[in-house]
Amino acid sequence: MQEKVFIRDKSRFEKKLHSVKQLGPSGLHVVTDFDRTLTRASINGRTHSTFSLLWDYLSPESYERAQKLFGKYYPIERSLTIPQLEKEQSMIEWWQHAIDNLVASGLTREMLEDVISSDKLVLRDGAEDFFASLEQNQIPLLILSSGIGDIINYSVQLRKDTNQGIHVLSNFFDYDELGKVSGYSSDVIHSFSKRQKLFQDDRYWGQVENRENVLILGDTLGDADMVDNDDYDTVLRIGYLNENIEQQKDPFSEAFDVLILGDVGMDYINGLMGEIGC
Repeated sequence: MQEKVFIRDKSRFEKKLHSVKQLGPSGLHVVTDFDRTLTRASINGRTHSTFSLLWDYLSPESYERAQKLFGKYYPIERSLTIPQLEKEQSMIEWWQHAIDNLVASGLTREMLEDVISSDKLVLRDGAEDFFASLEQNQIPLLILSSGIGDIINYSVQLRKDTNQGIHVLSNFFDYDELGKVSGYSSDVIHSFSKRQKLFQDDRYWGQVENRENVLILGDTLGDADMVDNDDYDTVLRIGYLNENIEQQKDPFSEAFDVLILGDVGMDYINGLMGEIGC
């Protein structure tokens, strides 16, 4: 599918791109969301995320509850009128209800491994080229996700084995002695609490400390704030607007320098990496 790109403020974008190109790959690092950013937004009409991949492994009662939670909280997450504080509180509730539901359903490590090995996780077209470009140019990558870290970590593990610049900050599971999911292993990361500063890994910060430019990729308004402008010379933000394009185009184009419209591939982003010198 042909990628459609929208840039509201072309002057702002060109200025940022010029700054990034000046330093090139050696001055750049990437902070990206995972679900519906590096992966497809929907598959066969169904929302595609690391959480939704588990729905087929739930009991009928837990599956119904997961659907009801999605129906209640997803519109809140995407609302353009609900106050931010109220949205954040609702996301905390959603993520807690979600883990409670997974625990009650008896989700196990073996089920999770089955999800991981099933190839149900579908990356966007061009994602492999994107990963290869980062590795070839030794550009650090932080995947900052409110999804399930166990699935994300495994999906990029082979790449991590060859590229020491890949890092993952997400919601990882704890397991009991029987291998059943018992909860999250740390504080919840939801769609509005994702911040680069939360990542406490000296190896990562050592890799990015002299890189003054950062490329952000995301698909929610919260993703645009994963890093602070004051921390870097240039923050270039690219957002996927997967759905409800006309309704959300204005606020998204204010938050992101570039919008990619629809559930499409990564050709534009890979082309931009080429312009930067990758």
